[in-house]
Amino acid sequence: AYTDHPPTEAPIKHCGFLKCTEKKRRATLSAFVKENQLKNKECSIVLNPDEYSTLLFDAPNVKESEYQQAAKWLLKDLVAFPLSETIIDTFPTFSVTQKKKIYVVAAKEADLKIYARLIFQSNLKLTRIDITEMALRNILLLDEQKENGSALLYYFNNKLHILIYKDHMIYFTRAFFVNLKDNDDDHTQLFQEIQKSLDYYQSQMRQPAPDRLLLT
Repeated sequence: AYTDHPPTEAPIKHCGFLKCTEKKRRATLSAFVKENQLKNKECSIVLNPDEYSTLLFDAPNVKESEYQQAAKWLLKDLVAFPLSETIIDTFPTFSVTQKKKIYVVAAKEADLKIYARLIFQSNLKLTRIDITEMALRNILLLDEQKENGSALLYYFNNKLHILIYKDHMIYFTRAFFVNLKDNDDDHTQLFQEIQKSLDYYQSQMRQPAPDRLLLT
């Protein structure tokens, strides 16, 4: 999608999907940039959920500015690739106790470099690399904020992800495998998993039910 920045009354100028093979990504994107006169425009990349890991931890006993460095020790033996080849970031979340909680995001450095090179070679200017959860949160921030937050469902690669946002933060996230074929058993499983997530959020995290449930 290409948008105005800062946003205008009609910020989205173009939205679409460019289908191509991996070998033709550069040529396809470069042609799109040229056709729409987007040379040197700022852009961001949103990783899909299969390209990173998100883990919840107690915040380390260091300054917030040092969370990213300390998170390397938290991730030891929990990611499938060497920490020396990993890009790590953190963001805060809600906690029911006095102990702060943080989410730690880990992605392969090599994968991010491939995307950065693609953007550079396509005559665009990369400003940020985001994850799906935060990109969806940013979209929700454009809408009216609900007192008890919003729950959001999205489906990717046979997994249903349920996210609950409140106070501009991710309060809850869970993903589970589900088969979305058109039969009653699959729908029953889907509704049960959603209800299980909401029950946990209300009972264990002591939060009221979200004001709305959105699908994307």
